[in-house]
Amino acid sequence: MKQKLFIATLILACLSLMAYTAQANLILGVRANAVAGTGIVKSSDGLGVTITQGSTGTITFGLYASFTNADGNHTNDGFQAAALALIASNGSTHGAMAQANLLVGYNWNYTGSQKGKVQDINADTYMDLGGLTTGVANTEKLNEIKPFSTYINPDTTIEGARMLGANESEFLIGEVTYTLASNALGTDTVVSVSPWIRSTGATVGGFVDEGVAVTQNTTNTQAGSSCALHVVPVPEPATLVLLGMACVALLAIRRRK
Repeated sequence: MKQKLFIATLILACLSLMAYTAQANLILGVRANAVAGTGIVKSSDGLGVTITQGSTGTITFGLYASFTNADGNHTNDGFQAAALALIASNGSTHGAMAQANLLVGYNWNYTGSQKGKVQDINADTYMDLGGLTTGVANTEKLNEIKPFSTYINPDTTIEGARMLGANESEFLIGEVTYTLASNALGTDTVVSVSPWIRSTGATVGGFVDEGVAVTQNTTNTQAGSSCALHVVPVPEPATLVLLGMACVALLAIRRRK
């Protein structure tokens, strides 16, 4: 009986360890937080932006870090740091990426943080932000956030921190302005986040779970949400004329009735 109890306890311990290991990952994502300009509309979840062909304006992307805790208790969890790159894929929308804006106030402490280098990281003629290549200089990285004190807890009133559920916390760690330079019909341009890769196994972030610091490297940091920029055609004048005639005809029919 004691032997069976010992085996059952050992199995439960192993399962708990496996669950904790699976949960202890930092997820980095991007969403469109705001748009400015005529003919530019973002989706309610910020995962897509529809752009009328020929429109000019700006898109403000929010950079997010989230993680899942192991015990369902937010009071002993918090965000510490993340280093990442923001990548614009080779689609039909061209834009100018600006350096990141770091959040101001509350308990953020930016000692050692950097706004990233604007450059074409993936060699597709689109400007990206940060650095990806192994061995890249530290000066190219984006937003290695170092909060005031040990970590930032989601239970407190912190700018950009929120609890998504019993086990998940999310932090807005910076914003990037993307100015539309040109857009044409074709494939969507996808703006996504990638962990900053200086070397294999290099530290790219960290958080606190159950009061214990969890260091994240290039293998256990995951890419989360991305945002697709989709261009739609401008209605041709002839189409607009036909639409206007149809509206007039409908009104005339209603009046006869």
